[in-house]
Amino acid sequence: MLTEAETRLQLIDEKLAKAGWSVKRGNVKVEHPLPETGRSALENKQQYSAETRYDNERVDYLLFGEDEKPIAVVEAKKNSDDPLVGQWQAKQYAEHIERLYHRKPFLFLTNGDVHYFWDLTSGFVPRPISGFFNLEDLQRLRALQLYRKDLHKTKLNLNIAGKKRPYQKEAIESVLDAIEAGLRKFLLVMATGTGKTRTVIGLVDILLRASLIQNVLFLADRRELVTQAMGDLKHFLPREACSRMEGQEIDLTAHIHVATYPSIMQVYKRLSPGYYDLIIADESHRSIYQRYKEPFDYFNALQLGLTATPTDYIDHNTFELFGCSPRQPTFYYSYKRAVEEGFLVDFQKVLDTQTTFQIEGIKAEQLSPEMQKYLKDQGINLDDLDFEGSDLERKVSNTGTNDAIVNEFLEKCRKEAGGTLPAKSIIFAVSHYHAMELADSFRRVRPDLPYLAAVIDSHIVRADKLLDDFKRQDFPRVAISVDMLDTGIDVPAIQTLVFAKPVLSKVKFWQMIGRGTRLWEDPITKEKKKSFLILDHWKNFEYHDEHAKGEIPTLTAPLPVSLFLLRLEKLQLLREQGHDEARGAVDQLQQMLAGLPRDHIHVSPHRPFLDVLARHESWNYLDQDMATVTEKIGPLFRYYNEVNYLEMTFAIHTEQLAIAYLKGSPEQIRRLREHIERALKLLPTGLPEVQAQAEKIRWVLSNEFWQFLSYDRIMDMQRIFTPLMRHRQTESEPILKLTLPDNIASRRWIIYGPSGEGTFVDNYRSQVETHINNLADQIPTLYRIKHVLAQQEPSLDEMQAIAETLNKPDLYITEEILRRVYEKSDAGLQDFLYHILGRRRFMSREEQVRENLQRFMNEFPAVLASRKDFLRTVGTWILNNKPLVQEDLEKPPFSRIGNARKLFTSQELQRILEFANTQLAS
Repeated sequence: MLTEAETRLQLIDEKLAKAGWSVKRGNVKVEHPLPETGRSALENKQQYSAETRYDNERVDYLLFGEDEKPIAVVEAKKNSDDPLVGQWQAKQYAEHIERLYHRKPFLFLTNGDVHYFWDLTSGFVPRPISGFFNLEDLQRLRALQLYRKDLHKTKLNLNIAGKKRPYQKEAIESVLDAIEAGLRKFLLVMATGTGKTRTVIGLVDILLRASLIQNVLFLADRRELVTQAMGDLKHFLPREACSRMEGQEIDLTAHIHVATYPSIMQVYKRLSPGYYDLIIADESHRSIYQRYKEPFDYFNALQLGLTATPTDYIDHNTFELFGCSPRQPTFYYSYKRAVEEGFLVDFQKVLDTQTTFQIEGIKAEQLSPEMQKYLKDQGINLDDLDFEGSDLERKVSNTGTNDAIVNEFLEKCRKEAGGTLPAKSIIFAVSHYHAMELADSFRRVRPDLPYLAAVIDSHIVRADKLLDDFKRQDFPRVAISVDMLDTGIDVPAIQTLVFAKPVLSKVKFWQMIGRGTRLWEDPITKEKKKSFLILDHWKNFEYHDEHAKGEIPTLTAPLPVSLFLLRLEKLQLLREQGHDEARGAVDQLQQMLAGLPRDHIHVSPHRPFLDVLARHESWNYLDQDMATVTEKIGPLFRYYNEVNYLEMTFAIHTEQLAIAYLKGSPEQIRRLREHIERALKLLPTGLPEVQAQAEKIRWVLSNEFWQFLSYDRIMDMQRIFTPLMRHRQTESEPILKLTLPDNIASRRWIIYGPSGEGTFVDNYRSQVETHINNLADQIPTLYRIKHVLAQQEPSLDEMQAIAETLNKPDLYITEEILRRVYEKSDAGLQDFLYHILGRRRFMSREEQVRENLQRFMNEFPAVLASRKDFLRTVGTWILNNKPLVQEDLEKPPFSRIGNARKLFTSQELQRILEFANTQLAS
């Protein structure tokens, strides 16, 4: 056991010297006596005896600043003592020195192994530290003391964070409140895509301007994220010196360092424990605790953790690392809340799409004799062929499986504006080898598009450049990646994710989902991304017990398909009317057919018929085969490559105009004229190609052109202006601001036909009501109901005849379908007919719930507005068809309105639950 003197000599002196403090340098004095001045300060009878005198008291170590005035006191105790036993003694020394020099020194309390730092001006208790601070640290802290401002009077820079996303402001204020309360560790849990980096930069900006911090360390787990953070910091904090820390280099002139966790592990001990004032840890999860905890223990800094992982899946060690109780971060902004508030998009998930081999594995005895012979001919020993489905791409790779995955992707993925090529997508592969195999599959399946997909992972040379192309260029459209794109990469245009590997980590699973959640607007169509699609080949959703909505099929054909079918329709009209221009229509169709990718897996089987269609004279004898062209060849244009959205849209409008002209449809011509004139007016007049056609543009925009419209004029307009449309500018429309009341209307999908026909419920309901009203002029029974010509109810035979009439193509109307459409499980066909024909109307489920809720609220003593808002939220909950339990009332969205237990009594809460669940059951 060491005495105090031995503790100083063997432990404390050495550690002070390591921090740059020594008697030889003259910046520290040992056992320095306190001057007589200030005796009364030490004559505290609760702490010292009456005969205690200052000339008998000596400060163990007194540290001096560059101005040769005391800057810190070190109170030493023997190694076996708790350093905190000297806390109040050191405080008395500090107060005495303050009277002499008009400033409080910092305090260090130590027993040689355990150290505490105490800033008396903060009003908070001493905090443990890993070692002594050097002179530069203390002088920086002194300067921050002198210029410190009130945190809550320092305004947030809304241009950095919080202007359009109020939850970012809420997150920053939560941290500021915690700092004011004396906390030094914080955890922000914010869903991927909600702007964690911008939020913390906004926080850093406030703390810098309030002089609470000066030196900042931003940590991320991958180099790509470090690069991204550096860009954001330089953009939003242009006046702050920011440096990337790599290798052994440390730029001490910069106040903000950005580094990966491995990089800081290499150099952190070269810096003083007091060097950083704030450490930000991005993607804070279990690996930090397990592998990179040392820097957090070493530096005496405010520590802020960031993660997108839902609180239920964050490891308890992460909460502990950042000083939070389990499941209670400093601020939580969930993916669900972000979707509800319109700051992220939700995902759709198709049915699990596993191949036979993924499900059953590859086993020799299960293969056909022909397949076994084929493998033997390749020199493969069938005895070695015994693999489970989970072994695919780990122990065995199968080309057919990868081709199946790629074909499934190309069939189901979200498409770009033209409707043919995939929108931006990521495929998550098992390994680099698997990624390369998938890339080969793309080349086999779509040899006409060699740049469609690219492998982007750490094995690829210049992967950063390829990633930048994926973000900003038209190609590649599909990134096949292993780990590199799983987290942190921000590409808002992504609309399809493919899980081509099993993901066992819940944290990783949600990080990968986060790649598709960003809001995005198509720069050409101005259509906003409303959701994104996930194709899951390894039952990851089932494994993680996550349930997603089914993907809603597209209702519109790809543009090339539409254009080809319109030209077919035009050809038929021209022939029926005996126009000489039919030959030109055939030329257009053949030109489109020549652009089909003949080697495509879905196109190549139709080569013989395509060869027939390539001969001009064959079109003279196609009357009986025209249906084949429409049904078999038309859909192939979804694989058409040459698609410019603006050009093809204009071509479609002019083809529609030609058909309207041939049919003699003035109303359709008027509508299409508006589209065409708007497009022409958006052409950039300064472009030489447009200037060359200025006279022609004025002619088409004149009334005379449309007054004497002809087929030739329409085709001439199409030929001249379609190639110019790629230069068309974006239409800028003024925003009309309204203050009308509104409510959320949920759109449901319904399957109604024997072959899986489906559409949105509101669309189907509208078609059904129109159809039945039209039938009322043809069927006497329906006529009597509609015009109330008889009080007598229809007979059973009459109702049976109506049911048979309704259950026919194209709507297949049945009583069961109507119950689902109108959400009336107890209504019969006659009730629906009376409702649709206006005889006896019934309320929709939403109207019924709203009416019942209003009646419930009238009976309820809801004086406070917050109580009414709470009850209205109950109504919204009911319409989402979710059972309501007590725990739900204490979580968002209810908790954002107020504390349920404070707003309502226990009996009232029970009544609310009974009301909600009764409505669900009805």
